[in-house]
Amino acid sequence: MKAEEIRKELRNQPFRPLRIYLSDGKTYDVKHPEMAFLTRSSIHVGIESKLGSGVADDYDLVSLLHVVRIELLNNQPTSSSGSPSQ
Repeated sequence: MKAEEIRKELRNQPFRPLRIYLSDGKTYDVKHPEMAFLTRSSIHVGIESKLGSGVADDYDLVSLLHVVRIELLNNQPTSSSGSPSQ
């Protein structure tokens, strides 16, 4: 997936929480735009503390090559690398 597609979703006003799907089946929920940091080839996704404080305890570095699609958390598709998700 292209960085520009993800950046567009992270900059939406108002921000809409989204889920990132990876090629290995793993997903990440981004509930706040500051929980994701985008570069040209990767995205750093904050892993929220179990206390739900909105502060990342850690992060995962994900190559954009492995991002299959992103969807709104209310299951409305936002972007896809091929066909719309169902």
